[in-house]
Amino acid sequence: MSVSDLEVQVREFVAEAKRQARGGLTVAEFVDLAQRLLRLVVAGLEQVQAPGADKRQWALDAVGLLFDAVASSLLPVWLLPVWPLIRGSVRQIVVTAAGVVLDRLALPLVRAAA
Repeated sequence: MSVSDLEVQVREFVAEAKRQARGGLTVAEFVDLAQRLLRLVVAGLEQVQAPGADKRQWALDAVGLLFDAVASSLLPVWLLPVWPLIRGSVRQIVVTAAGVVLDRLALPLVRAAA
């Protein structure tokens, strides 16, 4: 699989997630989407010849793309007025958490399977 093929798969995944999120999304549903996306990206990047740091950043960028697409569907109404103020910080927390998942869970499992 090439990077461009993986990019297409990620865009399709995010588009489907956006369709699912139209009626609202719970935090648990977002976490499930993020985990599924990380699995897709990690599996696809196994076949790409690139440094590990580049692959990690690519995976985190994919999670950021997912967040950008569906985050507003997670919000309770009372949070809407302050969302523009806290959105960047919340995004950073989500991407950082995805990085922890990659470092602690996904990459060791991939290495163990190799």
